[in-house]
Amino acid sequence: MRQLRAGGFTLAEVLVALFVLAIGIIGAAAAQTMAAKTRHESALVSAAVHMAQGLAERIAANPAQLALPDSDKVVMQDAGPPWWCTGACSPAQLAATERDDMVAAVARTFPGGQLRVCRDTLPAPLAWDCTPGAGAPLVVKIGWRAPAFTPFVAMPVPEAP
Repeated sequence: MRQLRAGGFTLAEVLVALFVLAIGIIGAAAAQTMAAKTRHESALVSAAVHMAQGLAERIAANPAQLALPDSDKVVMQDAGPPWWCTGACSPAQLAATERDDMVAAVARTFPGGQLRVCRDTLPAPLAWDCTPGAGAPLVVKIGWRAPAFTPFVAMPVPEAP
């Protein structure tokens, strides 16, 4: 008598195929999660660069404040009581308004966000602390907390020669 053999897969083959498929799905999910995290971090860096560039340009557009000694530059001082300049403003009032507005925007936009305007020699790699030196440029720094590290961006302020 002839033995009939049914075509198909054995249980072991099906289990191996399901295991390989599960590993692939887990890998794809991990890649998607990592891509979303990277996209979010990239968006934060982009926003920080944009904000720092904007503040640097606003500081440079206020020549009366920019010409003062560093100790008198309002944007380099800690924020005081809120001051909102809505009409004709002095250069110091304008600088205080811009500083306070940017401090609030950084705190709103970034987790643990901080703003620092200081003179810095911009050594490589960049550091959050300021290291003033002879001829060091005025720099806008925005930093925030992230799970694995503390990122920040630094943007030099264009100064008149």
